[in-house]
Amino acid sequence: MFPKTHRKILIISLLSINFIYFISSSYPVMTSNDGSHFALVSALVEDGSFKINKYIDYTYFVDFNLKDGNYYSDRPPGTALLSIPFYAFGKFYRETGLDRYLSYQINISKVFVIFLPNIAGTIAILLLFRLYTFLKFSFSTSMLSCFLFAFSTLSWFESTRLFSHSVSMVTILCAVFLVVTLNRFNYDNIKPIIAVSALLAVASIIEIQNILFVFPFIIYILLSKKFNVKDVLDRNSLIPLVLAILLFAAVYSILLAYNFIVFDELTIKSNKYNPVFPEESSFFTSLSGNFFVGVDRLFLNFSNKEVIFDWSKGIKNQAPGLLIISPILILSLIGFNYFFKSCKNEALFFLILICIEVIIVASHKTVLTRHVFTILPFLFFPVAFIIRKSFEQMNNAKNVFLHRYSLLSIILILSCLSIARVFYIMNSYWTRSLSYPFRFIQEIPSYIVFYGFIFLICYLFKRLMDLKSLR
Repeated sequence: MFPKTHRKILIISLLSINFIYFISSSYPVMTSNDGSHFALVSALVEDGSFKINKYIDYTYFVDFNLKDGNYYSDRPPGTALLSIPFYAFGKFYRETGLDRYLSYQINISKVFVIFLPNIAGTIAILLLFRLYTFLKFSFSTSMLSCFLFAFSTLSWFESTRLFSHSVSMVTILCAVFLVVTLNRFNYDNIKPIIAVSALLAVASIIEIQNILFVFPFIIYILLSKKFNVKDVLDRNSLIPLVLAILLFAAVYSILLAYNFIVFDELTIKSNKYNPVFPEESSFFTSLSGNFFVGVDRLFLNFSNKEVIFDWSKGIKNQAPGLLIISPILILSLIGFNYFFKSCKNEALFFLILICIEVIIVASHKTVLTRHVFTILPFLFFPVAFIIRKSFEQMNNAKNVFLHRYSLLSIILILSCLSIARVFYIMNSYWTRSLSYPFRFIQEIPSYIVFYGFIFLICYLFKRLMDLKSLR
């Protein structure tokens, strides 16, 4: 545990990041993608239905399914399902008439659903911090690494809009944190095991390719000796294993039930019935792209050089690669070496997660950098090892002045470039403007009401627990 002062710094930092994410947000119908999620949650709350006929305009007639004369979202249902309590909170205020004092939006639910990616992005920062400290990083190294991830990567962008990527990322990251910090896979540790299983299932409902991450989790558990195959016959290991499998199946059945109710099929691509993208009708046709061109588009995009050098060209889907958006990620190429030397099993685990995501996304007919956002924390993780190396270099009295601060200087330069590019992208693409970067400042009353309510609930719950303990 860190000293009380450090804990206060951490809390203030997380609150600050969350606030910046909020005021940087955009309304959840900026594109057809977030519009499709919002259309589905609107139909669920307002009509108790999966049909989005009344809300089809939110999809811009791009991201939708058409079957038997009815419109449906072409997104997996996970993000919309998780948005329900936020939308319902906004609906309550709308029906009581209090919304006129909170928001400039006619439908205040458009504001409250943004809290889902905001919170997801903030929790991801906390989980990264806990992972860094678990691997014996200093407080200063952990904090700097977290701040850089928060603002020098697409985390800033994806935490400000109702896409599925931020929610998918934090769900997988939480599962990774639980399994990495797990001592032993047995009955005594049944809660984190059950939680990992549930999180992987939820992640698979948010983005369907996440189900493939189950395999690297199993590999890591075996390699790190958290579970021995010989223990299968042991009750202490068998019971949590069976419970984990059953829970995964139960949660994942939500997706199967959704597919069956809506499309009369159990296992399909979420956008199989999208008439705009006929190549998405099957997994085979959607994954028939050029893999090597896809890798280039993901990390560099030399196939479209204009978007690399001319920032104004990166409009909509014509985005530069990850290494161009966030030059700080270049350090990952070096940092993985230190990562492997220090934490071999974890480094291999993260590398497998990265490879699975890259192979799937790069093979797709449409390759977009945001499609690998789920594994972005694992791409960034080696950067933290470089940061730690720079602090060690600074503290080495034998080094001459220039050498002592050389690595830190490189980190600062790449960080500034990355923050500038992410900020530009966030406020230039998808109808946003650099002239009004923090548009949600006008929605601060909603921010105060929402978190005031959350803190009140937490306070009452704590008081209730204190009373029970006294009894």
